[in-house]
Amino acid sequence: MTVKNTPHSALLPVVTLAAVALLSACGGGGGGGDSAPSGGNPSTGGGNVVVPTPNPVIPPPALGDAMAFSNDAAESFTYAALDGFNGDSSAAAVATGDVNVQKIEFGQINLKTADSPYFALAANRDVLIRVAVSGSVANLKAPKLKVTITKDKDGSEVFSQVVSARDGQRVLPVEIDKAPIYYAAYTTRDYVDNGSNVGVYKDRSQPATEIKSTSLPDLNRSYLVRWPAGQVLAEKLTVKAEIVTGTVLDSNSANDVKTAQLEPHITQPLNIALVPIQVAGTLPKMPSDEFIRTELMKYFPVPAVNIRHRDPWVPNPNILGVGVTVDAYPKRGQQAIMDLMSGDLPGSFTRLPQDDGVEVKLADDVDHNYMGSLSKEYYLGLVRSDTAGGITSSLSTSSIIADSQFAISKALSNETWNGPAQSDDVAVCGSVVQTTKLYPYTGGRMGGVWGIDLVSEAGKIKLINPSLHFDLAGYCNPIWTSDYSVKKWMRDFKLGELNHKNEWQLSKQVIDPFKWW
Repeated sequence: MTVKNTPHSALLPVVTLAAVALLSACGGGGGGGDSAPSGGNPSTGGGNVVVPTPNPVIPPPALGDAMAFSNDAAESFTYAALDGFNGDSSAAAVATGDVNVQKIEFGQINLKTADSPYFALAANRDVLIRVAVSGSVANLKAPKLKVTITKDKDGSEVFSQVVSARDGQRVLPVEIDKAPIYYAAYTTRDYVDNGSNVGVYKDRSQPATEIKSTSLPDLNRSYLVRWPAGQVLAEKLTVKAEIVTGTVLDSNSANDVKTAQLEPHITQPLNIALVPIQVAGTLPKMPSDEFIRTELMKYFPVPAVNIRHRDPWVPNPNILGVGVTVDAYPKRGQQAIMDLMSGDLPGSFTRLPQDDGVEVKLADDVDHNYMGSLSKEYYLGLVRSDTAGGITSSLSTSSIIADSQFAISKALSNETWNGPAQSDDVAVCGSVVQTTKLYPYTGGRMGGVWGIDLVSEAGKIKLINPSLHFDLAGYCNPIWTSDYSVKKWMRDFKLGELNHKNEWQLSKQVIDPFKWW
């Protein structure tokens, strides 16, 4: 099913199976194209969702006094962001043993090794480098570690830092990442288009391969380095982590060095035009710029979020009725914002970027194929509503979301995702949404890859538990961005100029997990 409008219904009743067929047959997009129905409530973000009950989570081992740490019911793990090695201390630290540099991981939105599937880094954005090192004997003194980044083309140095333990009593772990975090068992039923926009439920034809557990990346007992944005260059680089000689009596130097090859990729800043929509004389409650910037930076691999404030937009009162607010609209709040979007019609929110001279719609080709548009900004409209969610225009260059707490926290990121070339690839999590053909992880899950948040709290690092999160491209909560979706955004979005002409079909192609695109 080709989807050009993606409603995100925040507070609608659960859609029954009988209603699914009716809603699907009727369409439901506000921007002129067809769309899958959505329904549900804030706890699920979709209709007919069975939220899995997680298996018991085994807590991590005691973390000593090394770093500030909090465990949000195993949903996330927050650490103080300290450069260096911040592991356990021992008065009986020993100076002789075998040191083993086991792995180097890189974190912007996900924490991954450079040789793992769907690995991608955005240039000009901070990166956390985590080096996991173990010792062959208990209480082996933590040595100094040097991290060096060089250009492959000429060997010149981009970045270098020697990191040390907090004091001489810090010791290496004998094993890394010992704490298991168990995954929930779940069953997924997908909404499937039968070819005529009438949806039916269908079990997955092949059984899912479920990861039963994964280990917590133990940032507490690792070397941490922040690679600053200005030195994250868009070219082929080699990262080397090596033990500084003479800081321990290493009995075997063969495992003292590890390297990784990577190539950060240019992504354009996300340029947002923030538009308050005045309906029946009522303006929305506007979130702060910092809130919007932080929310979008933590989910999307962009170097910056730039916000411009547009004057309030006052739609034609005849769209909803004179004096009728969004929540008082007889067809309910979600339909109200769909009608305000009003397809690609004069006076609609879809047309507003064109009316402002920010967007140019491209003419359809000789075969009347949709060619998209060029836009310098993404128009984000907000309306006062406790019953609506969000919707994206048929041109995918504008969205409307409600100003409720739920819509701001969920629909903001979801509708921003539903921008150019994305709405055909929504991660299904069992809710009544369009089917996906490309998303690789069962049930709209995270595929076992840990998320990492470096932007929400200054001086803090938050690990996002993949067993308790869904991809933001779906309609389940709580959300984070999977490694697949990070890489897909970097491939498909050219946000300096939102351009469908050359990239619309690209979005329907599977990403090779071991190649850049």
